[in-house]
Amino acid sequence: MDCELCGRPNANLIASIEGVRMNVCERCSKHGKVLAMIKEENEKSARPAKVEKSEVELEVVDNFAEIIRKEREKRGLTLKQFAAAIAEKESYIDRIERDETIPDEKVARKIEKFFNIKLLEEVVVSKDEKSIESDEEITLGDVIEIKKKGKK
Repeated sequence: MDCELCGRPNANLIASIEGVRMNVCERCSKHGKVLAMIKEENEKSARPAKVEKSEVELEVVDNFAEIIRKEREKRGLTLKQFAAAIAEKESYIDRIERDETIPDEKVARKIEKFFNIKLLEEVVVSKDEKSIESDEEITLGDVIEIKKKGKK
């Protein structure tokens, strides 16, 4: 399978990059959080590999920014005090509270523990077998090439 980010062959990792699940190569996996490894099929095997139909993932609740801001204000903490208490940058917490960025799982867990609230929820993600097995997927690299061709 080709990397969905750069188009290189042998994308053997599933990673979450800016909230999007992608099949990526080792080089591109550094841009996000690695979720799983893809087991390579034995080409000599007559049976196709089983494709998982669904998977449980953790996602941040929709109104996370409002929940965090209200909890912080309820406790009378400034952004600076709150950021220091959970060992994160003040600018990062500010972007989270303004709903400009989604906290990663590690930060969300810190906030949950600090305020004793629930920010992460389990979500069942269905996988489309056709999109997983398709050899003709469009990668971001393909999109860049298409745009470059359009400019010439």
